[in-house]
Amino acid sequence: MNCYQCQETMGGKGCRREGVCGKKADVAALQDLLVWTAGGLGALTTQLRKEKKEVPQAANRIFREALYVTMTNTNFDPAAIKDRISEVQSCCRELFPQIEKQELLPEASSWNGEADVYAEKAREAEPLPVEEEDIRSFRAFLTCSVKGIASMLVLAADLSEEDPDADIFIQRALAQTLDDSLREGNLLAVVMESGRYCVRAMDLLNRARVNAFGTPERTEIHVHAGSHPGILVTGSNMQDLFLLLEQTKDAGIDIYTHGELLCAGAYPKLKAYPHFAGHYGGSWQTQKEDFDRFHGPVLATSDGIFLPRSSYRNRLYTTGCTGLPGCMHIPSGGTGKDFSVLIDQAKTCPAPEAPGKTVTYVTGFGHAELFRQTERIAEALREGSISKIAVVAGDDGRVKKRAYYSDLIKALPEDVLVLTAGSVQFRLPEKDGELSGMPRLAGAGSLEDLYSVIQFALRLREVMGVDSLNQLPVFYSVSWHGQKAVS
Repeated sequence: MNCYQCQETMGGKGCRREGVCGKKADVAALQDLLVWTAGGLGALTTQLRKEKKEVPQAANRIFREALYVTMTNTNFDPAAIKDRISEVQSCCRELFPQIEKQELLPEASSWNGEADVYAEKAREAEPLPVEEEDIRSFRAFLTCSVKGIASMLVLAADLSEEDPDADIFIQRALAQTLDDSLREGNLLAVVMESGRYCVRAMDLLNRARVNAFGTPERTEIHVHAGSHPGILVTGSNMQDLFLLLEQTKDAGIDIYTHGELLCAGAYPKLKAYPHFAGHYGGSWQTQKEDFDRFHGPVLATSDGIFLPRSSYRNRLYTTGCTGLPGCMHIPSGGTGKDFSVLIDQAKTCPAPEAPGKTVTYVTGFGHAELFRQTERIAEALREGSISKIAVVAGDDGRVKKRAYYSDLIKALPEDVLVLTAGSVQFRLPEKDGELSGMPRLAGAGSLEDLYSVIQFALRLREVMGVDSLNQLPVFYSVSWHGQKAVS
């Protein structure tokens, strides 16, 4: 086993026998094989386009979902991963005969092994076999970045928004990790290109969510427990949350968010549901304790899930690209998803007990809200009532050193405005006063909402009349855990 997917890898060098997260070697190997075969599919679609031939839309979906399945803490189910490998291979078999210059394609484009040889082939497909450290590093960074972009494209596609150019890029980029002719300069150029496409993906997902659920508003989100039975939704998929809210109207069940879905409570169309009760628990890293206390069904919609404790395994459900062995999976149907099995179980469960801590977070500071405040913030910076802006963004994690982020905020002067995006916000204190009409700790939302902070910085540069972002009184403290944060 050689899993280096997250910040928690053993000794910072990769997990060799079993993942710190509990992932087994067979699952890690299958994920490696899925990435390898997806690279082969990417080479096929890239060559088809070079030959001026059409790439079926299904290939884009299969590619991006295959990558999402392999992301940190998304899918631990070997059967589900094997199904994805089979799906990629089937797509490759369909496309390969259409290629004129088949000799240009890597082995991954034509390999056709059956499921009983996946484990053996996975040992050959272990990532990054090259000896040159720089080449290996570029390929690793590029693979992480492409996975992060793919995850956002999947979430946007669930809301009926797509970016064909971004699909073309991630397919070409992953294929290039299999091309031994590319050297440091070539790979650096692709890595830098991946940064631009990450911003595009964040923009796409932002527009998809705004079009579907309205523009986020400044909102106070309370972490608490109500008196009715509940269903807890964790992950990043707001469309799944919306479908569940629709299907539980007048059912006597409260719906709560967990982890990065905290920000969903700032979207007008979602928070308008009277049974949307708020947030329960903390970030993804506290889920085992949170799910234990919740008592009702839990729906995992995307990355950030652990192998469950036995105490709640029978009420943990997965959907989309997420998968856990021994847990029921809610598939997508022709008319959406049917959550009736969760709803029926919730009606038999007691109400959640009080969460580990009851706090209030202020979120909803997407770029629309930040733009309304830009002139006021710029004036406060000029006159000195705000001395600096701190951007604290990224993933949370379990290691004790992550207390750095809460210690940082406590140590900052009271005239520093703090903008957050991502689950690292759970490391910060709750409401902490106001600065020039802004909460001192203002949440833009999920990790993908770092896009709004970027847009605000660009607007602030214009308003303050400086030539470069580096001239703004803004500093950044960025944390990462998995591939989405890396991208």
